[in-house]
Amino acid sequence: MKRIKKLIAAASSLAVLLTMSACGDAAATPTDTKPQSSIESSVTDASEQQSSQETSKPQSTPAESDASPQESSKQESSKQQSSKQESSKQESSKQESSKQESSKQESSKQESSKQESSKQESSHTESSSSQKKAPIESITLSDKKLTLYVDGTYRLRFSVSPENADQSSLVWRWSDDSILTVVSDGTITAHKIGKATITIRSDNGVSDVCEVTVKERPPEPLHDEAPEVAGPAVSSDWFNDAVFVGDSVTSCLSIYCGDNLGDASFLYSVGLGYHSALWDLNATGNIHPLLNGEKVTVDEGIKKIGKKKVFIMMGMNDFAYGIDDTIEAMKTLTDRILAKSPDVQIYMQSVTPLISSIHRDDALNNENIAIYNNKVKEVCLQRGFIYVDVAYAVSDDKGNLIDDYCVDPNYMGLHLSQTGCQKWIEYLKKHVQK
Repeated sequence: MKRIKKLIAAASSLAVLLTMSACGDAAATPTDTKPQSSIESSVTDASEQQSSQETSKPQSTPAESDASPQESSKQESSKQQSSKQESSKQESSKQESSKQESSKQESSKQESSKQESSKQESSHTESSSSQKKAPIESITLSDKKLTLYVDGTYRLRFSVSPENADQSSLVWRWSDDSILTVVSDGTITAHKIGKATITIRSDNGVSDVCEVTVKERPPEPLHDEAPEVAGPAVSSDWFNDAVFVGDSVTSCLSIYCGDNLGDASFLYSVGLGYHSALWDLNATGNIHPLLNGEKVTVDEGIKKIGKKKVFIMMGMNDFAYGIDDTIEAMKTLTDRILAKSPDVQIYMQSVTPLISSIHRDDALNNENIAIYNNKVKEVCLQRGFIYVDVAYAVSDDKGNLIDDYCVDPNYMGLHLSQTGCQKWIEYLKKHVQK
């Protein structure tokens, strides 16, 4: 009996050991490299040794426990991602709405700007239209009487009132085509001796008139060369009725002459030439001379001064146009002078040279000055002007300005010193008398 009890106890102990051994293997499995696979393996081994009741429930719990945090994390991540995507969509939608709103506002601004521009354009058009429709109330010609020589030209100018008046209807009319003709800009060309009337008229009957006398040029020149001494030199008072016209060289004469030219007048401007003397008075950048503090054209200035002896020395500032063009400009200016002051005597002074040490890259040099002076002399022979060869008085035997007569030998080398101007005056006094 005791032996049977011992066998029963041994059998029970063996069963306990077997059970403990199986549970020990299952507990050791999670230390392997793949946790989930090891758990599944342990569940399979245990189910082979234990009953279906022992294996059903305890082994499924760890699997769910391992899988649940990952799935929850995935779901949470998915929710967060979905939330981010939704937020991003909402933000994009807001930005798109904002862009659309900005676009609408910009379009509205542009449309408003266009409408404003259209209004301004319309206003400007209406204003321009209103200006064009203003009728002419008065017309004033620059000259009421003119004297021209045959083949001479002169531009007649005009002004209208009010300033915004419509000038498109203005027309020029003249009484005799054989005596003179007029082109659209008011330039008159004299054809033969006689008198004619020029009228400028608007379509509403407003007009102004200029009377023109055309004379023949003197058939014989007064001098075929620079006048020789015909007697004693004239006194300083002889120049009381003279006006000297020119550029910066003439300004030197005005500075250094003292009372050696009596009460002579001066009309000059630095840089003045025959071409610039023909510019309109209101032309931008004009260099017309000053008379009593106001700019005047040369022809108008001579008329206002009212003196009968006109001494001109110009041309060196025109050589860039070419010598022949300069001579033509000289003819045009003298025509204008005689048109406004027909009783004056014109004295053309030769242009003075440069000193020998000055070498320029442009057309202003002593060779061109000599050519130009000879052409001026020819014009004097043709038109009855008196040619005064001042250059001869201040030059050496090679045609250069004498150094002692130059005030700026280290600069331009062409302006006369006080000594040079005294030589100029002495020559004038001996060569102006007929």
